[in-house]
Amino acid sequence: MRRPILFFGLLGLALAARAGTPPLRLPDQAVPQAYRLDLRIDPADAKHFSGHAEIAVALKRAADRIWLHGQDLAVDKVAVTTADGRRLPATYVAAAPADGLARIDFGRTLAPQRLRIAIDYRASYVEGGAGAFRIEQGGQAYVATDTEPLGARRVFPGFDEPGFKTPYTLSLTVPRDMVALANTRQTGEKPAGRGWKTVTFAPTRPLPSYLVAFAVGPWSLSAPVRLPPDGRRAAPVPLRAVTYAGQGASMRRVLAETPAIVQALEDYYDAPYPWDKLDLLDIDGGMENPGLVALGDLGSAAPDAPARAVRGAFDLAAHELAHQWTGDLVTMRWWDDLWLNESLAVWMQQKLSLQLHPDQRADLARVRDAQWAMGEDALSGARAVRQPIAGPGDIDNAFDGISYSKGAAVLGMIEYYVGEAPFRQGMRDYIRAHAFGSAAAPDLVDAVVRAAGGDDALRRAFYSFIDQPGVPYLRTSIEPDGPGVALRIVQRPYRPLGAATAADRHWEVPVCVRYATAAAAVGRRCLLVRGASAKLSLPGA
Repeated sequence: MRRPILFFGLLGLALAARAGTPPLRLPDQAVPQAYRLDLRIDPADAKHFSGHAEIAVALKRAADRIWLHGQDLAVDKVAVTTADGRRLPATYVAAAPADGLARIDFGRTLAPQRLRIAIDYRASYVEGGAGAFRIEQGGQAYVATDTEPLGARRVFPGFDEPGFKTPYTLSLTVPRDMVALANTRQTGEKPAGRGWKTVTFAPTRPLPSYLVAFAVGPWSLSAPVRLPPDGRRAAPVPLRAVTYAGQGASMRRVLAETPAIVQALEDYYDAPYPWDKLDLLDIDGGMENPGLVALGDLGSAAPDAPARAVRGAFDLAAHELAHQWTGDLVTMRWWDDLWLNESLAVWMQQKLSLQLHPDQRADLARVRDAQWAMGEDALSGARAVRQPIAGPGDIDNAFDGISYSKGAAVLGMIEYYVGEAPFRQGMRDYIRAHAFGSAAAPDLVDAVVRAAGGDDALRRAFYSFIDQPGVPYLRTSIEPDGPGVALRIVQRPYRPLGAATAADRHWEVPVCVRYATAAAAVGRRCLLVRGASAKLSLPGA
């Protein structure tokens, strides 16, 4: 989950190509291996913070420059240290400032090797976009981050693409009376000059840049609750609520719900909570930062909180905590597979609600969300779940109901067709195979298909729903079938009245039918409807 930010048109792509810069994705000549980020942040400064970034980079081919990302950064100094320890001056060039594309010029050609690039810079806080931002609450200032999808480049220079997952080691130098938080546990604190201190944190497990997070301010911290060890996790996980000063009770209900949500997720994926702590940060919106999950309590902690606020707070917590596995532990390789993050989180959020709060009727919410998505999907301009990304604007546009609700409905449809147990096994196999790495659509589809018996028709059905837009409209009729009857199923693309239809578009639709039998039992038959028409025999009907 995130807030929209960036816009970039075809003209920008054309100008970038003309200037010899990569038009969208970074070339693979340089791959980040690890980062060290040392930031100096004073929330009282309304405009800027400063940073020192060190990036270990594997240079795969001889080159006199590398491409990376950095947006609205005032760079003061750059140095490159070669594998043999030589320290060389280098130049930072903002090659396409509007898109945050930059390069480091070495001034000479370097052979393939491991380099360390050090950059001293200053960055600005963002307003209404992705990056590091300031909040004023109760007369006090706070700083926090929300960098999905393309905001990390406004916080530090680096390789701001989801497929690059590396460890990050972070330190924050902040005013002495401030609380500093990051993705991982604090490992140390020491004075850093008059009125300042430096707080250090444990290295992260491999993360994409957009999940690197920190928060600085006079935060209130709840007493830690420990999620106890279980059969999958050897160590307890400290759990805290992080709220604005004096508002410690605001996350009371969400904090109480979290242990059961985490346990249910560990049970479903048969994989432990992946991070060394869990702080719940009470700010508007929601963001799945590992170990520092941004949540709003949505007013659910008030004594007279309406049922809608209580349900919304649970759903938001379930969604962002589900991301700790699907999105954080396993990250989509590129933004065309955003649905691997968001659809899975919506689908799991509904599953958690059904399990932990059946009274909230997430089964009805699932139907309502699917119908809403079908309404969006029926429009002539609808996009596919898995949509090619032609420019940064397409990345921002991918955060819509198609990636969230339609994708979740497709997952629920496939799960019902193959059965809950095979689908769960496929999900476990997917998580296990790609933990702390990245994945693409075939990785998930193949894992589910294998767990369900390897039927290639199921694979085609999956892709028919995620690789093309639209809604199949099914009409049914009863016809004779030997001594019994059959159901004739005819499909065509659905369009609202008066809209043009793509008459040649078909899906491979998983259909299951329950019916009464002559023996006073209930029969159940399933098939994949291929092409324009199919027949499903109903024995004993």
